[in-house]
Amino acid sequence: MKIKASHVVAVILAAAAVGWMASGMTAAEQGTEMSGAGTNATAQSTTKEATADRAPIAIPVRVRQSVAQTRNIQVRVFGQTEANRVVDVRSETYGLVRSLDVKKGAVAEEGAQILSLELGDRAARRDRAKAEVDYRTISYEAAKKLEAKQFQSKIKLAEEASALAQAKASLREMAVEIADTRIAVPFAGIVNALPVEIGDYVQEGDIVATVIELDPIVIAAEVTENWVSSVTVGDQAQIELATGIKLQGRVRFVSRVASPTTRTFRVEIETPNPNNAFAEGVTAGVTIPVGETQAHLITPALLTLDDDGRLGLKAVGPDNRVEFHTIKIVEDSTDGMWVSGLPSSLTLITVGQEFVAIGGLVKPVDESLISGDVKG
Repeated sequence: MKIKASHVVAVILAAAAVGWMASGMTAAEQGTEMSGAGTNATAQSTTKEATADRAPIAIPVRVRQSVAQTRNIQVRVFGQTEANRVVDVRSETYGLVRSLDVKKGAVAEEGAQILSLELGDRAARRDRAKAEVDYRTISYEAAKKLEAKQFQSKIKLAEEASALAQAKASLREMAVEIADTRIAVPFAGIVNALPVEIGDYVQEGDIVATVIELDPIVIAAEVTENWVSSVTVGDQAQIELATGIKLQGRVRFVSRVASPTTRTFRVEIETPNPNNAFAEGVTAGVTIPVGETQAHLITPALLTLDDDGRLGLKAVGPDNRVEFHTIKIVEDSTDGMWVSGLPSSLTLITVGQEFVAIGGLVKPVDESLISGDVKG
């Protein structure tokens, strides 16, 4: 089939038109991209110039000047009274209770008899042991005379001496066993418990009484790990019982092993208790002076935490930038909180500390210049 010349011409013209249109679109896109690049460059240049001209903004905060004062350091803890000694008196032999010689709650002197047990066959066994000693004594003396005249060997004399020694040991054992039937108070104190009655049968090792010593009385308290190194044996302490009675005492013991549950350390303070006036188990507040330090008086509202979770205060440095100072609480009184670990003088931020970052620029305003302000 022959292609007509008119068809060829039409195809050529169509291809030329498409090529012309494509070239026009490409040029337009390139122009747009060049125009956009120029606009972005201009905007970036303007932003940089504006940033360079803008100064850091100082955030206004209220401040006050704080000066350290000499403050006595006192450890304040709560505890309770305890007996100086508590002993469960146990029977050292067996037998029936024959007599009770004290009453529960009675004050008894050291060595006073609590109770006695029936002797049973002990008296007969003691008499038998005594008779054995008498017999062995005669045998030994006779053997000694015979040995002196060489009518008896030294071996026989040694045997008689050994038998006599054994008989005397048996007699001493019986004396001790009979003495054990009389049970006495081990130290002067109060018979706080008497769990047996006349006619009860007790075995060796059974508890027959509990004796407590209340003079001196002991106040046991727990000190935190922050203060245990400051308290030493011999420190004087002020004690106030829940009844309102105030006493003076002396630290006699500081534990060096923490409680596994509370992580606190036991401290014992003793004080005289004539006539057993104070009972065991009474709540007591204890104050132990442990020295002095330079401290600042603040309100707890000023306390804050840094990024590491440490407790402290925010202050303004010489360059008007925020500083953070860790603190140690010395005393929490009715006037406020005394804290140490700070410079002798510093400018504390009293309002706005939670809205400024450490190292940030601030504009300090003295709170004393603000009418009606309440100092923190």
